[in-house]
Amino acid sequence: MGKRYVSFLLAAGLAVTLASTGCATNWGSVFDGTGRAEALAKPAPAASITAVRALEVPGTAPIQFPFKNLQKSGSNPILTPEPASTNFESNGTFNPAVVLNGDKFMMLYRAQDRHAVSTVGLAESTDGIHFKKRPEPVIVPTDPSEKNGVEDPRVVNIDGTFYVTYTAWDGDHTPSCLASSKDLIHWEKHGQILPAKSTAILNVKVNGEYWAYFGDTNIWAAHSADLIHWTKVEQPVLQPRGGDWDDSLVESGPPPIMTKAGILLIYNGNLSQGRAEELGRQKGRGQEREYRTAWALFDKQDPTKLIARASEPFLNVTESWEVYGQVGDVVFTEGLVVKDGKAYLYYGGADTTVNVAIGTPAWEN
Repeated sequence: MGKRYVSFLLAAGLAVTLASTGCATNWGSVFDGTGRAEALAKPAPAASITAVRALEVPGTAPIQFPFKNLQKSGSNPILTPEPASTNFESNGTFNPAVVLNGDKFMMLYRAQDRHAVSTVGLAESTDGIHFKKRPEPVIVPTDPSEKNGVEDPRVVNIDGTFYVTYTAWDGDHTPSCLASSKDLIHWEKHGQILPAKSTAILNVKVNGEYWAYFGDTNIWAAHSADLIHWTKVEQPVLQPRGGDWDDSLVESGPPPIMTKAGILLIYNGNLSQGRAEELGRQKGRGQEREYRTAWALFDKQDPTKLIARASEPFLNVTESWEVYGQVGDVVFTEGLVVKDGKAYLYYGGADTTVNVAIGTPAWEN
């Protein structure tokens, strides 16, 4: 992969030279801003995980960001559906959220039955790779707004309470909902919090409020005093880049992390269908999409201010179970845990399986 760098200047931190339940409704309308974040660089085609070195401070060695030596586990896929059964996960187990509870890795994952209705399952592990699943889901549809499923959880621990955001799907709309729990098994639903899916909450306050990133075309920001009532920022904070690897859409990944350099948001992007079809022709097979994972960095004091963005994805479709499945050519990241100096990045493969990549975090808290 060709090296592409974004130059940073040292000044009061890092300054950059680039892009200057049913769900009772708690939100207003979505704003469709037209402002576009400046594309930092054109991507080179990538076929495997790469530790993207896209940040550079003048006079220093390039920073490997956000992971060093990230490798897909040889145990992948680590969670698979049970197609021979008729239970809640006969079609798929994918799009995982993972959090530590003591020394245990606790995974909330999207489970899909043979009718394509999703619930949220729970599995636990002591090593982050080998998980034991509970026999029944822990979050299920309870309202007409969720009649087609509850999907794609993302989880954070805030002051000893676990908060999960998930997508409610009624066949037409996909708002984000919130639920809370002390044990990850029994959940209290708090209703709809934002009008679009894929909400990822930062677990620390900025200027006295919580912040979240959400959306699955553009990514918007929102802020809240109590985690239940949210105010959206009018303009998107991250948008697709024309002609780039993420030119079709961008979508939040795991909950963002506050780092010394800024707020790290890992996000998923998709290639436009026409370009994906051309890529498929080059491979000699049909292809309609290509989801991959990258990162963006936002200002610590202004979570709407984009200060850096990866020029290339660091997680790519490479394995057969990422190419073939319910929705092919997809790696979709939603979980991130750091334990004992290792970063465990959890992602769905082809909307069918759960996988993990393991490396060393390159950021400073």
